[in-house]
Amino acid sequence: ILDLDPTIGLARAARRRTPGEGADRFEGEALAFHRRLRQAYLAIAASEPSRCVVLDAAQPPAALAEAAWRAIRERLPTPQPA
Repeated sequence: ILDLDPTIGLARAARRRTPGEGADRFEGEALAFHRRLRQAYLAIAASEPSRCVVLDAAQPPAALAEAAWRAIRERLPTPQPA
């Protein structure tokens, strides 16, 4: 789960929009909606630690990618030579 404060996420989404382009269905929701959604995902992650990993999406892209790969490597079996 890529975890990010909703205010930061919405600001990022707004910067990606082209001039004149409006918010999409989810971006147009109130901040309270995004906060509830974040908490729901974090609750799922807490209840399913063997299935979910929470990654800090506020970190730089390269650091986030490394954290994601590290989590994947930790969870996948190490290939054994034939």
